[in-house]
Amino acid sequence: MPDTPASLALPLPAGLERPVAGLVAAVRTVAFWLAVALPVVYPVALLSAPDALPLLLAGHAVAVALGHGHRPGRDPRPDHGRRE
Repeated sequence: MPDTPASLALPLPAGLERPVAGLVAAVRTVAFWLAVALPVVYPVALLSAPDALPLLLAGHAVAVALGHGHRPGRDPRPDHGRRE
């Protein structure tokens, strides 16, 4: 799913489509890379706090769910390449 203002489900007032789409793209990017990097933390976290496994798995699931729309290698800005 591309990061475009048209992909937003809520109707927004005029002028807010681009900033909100940019925020969505930023959240997707951060969540994607968090989902990639989080497994590196598992061994250290589990050695220091073995009861943290459910929290780690829940955090990882949230990061995967939020970051699944990110496409690495593409500019996350929704208006990149367009001229008005």
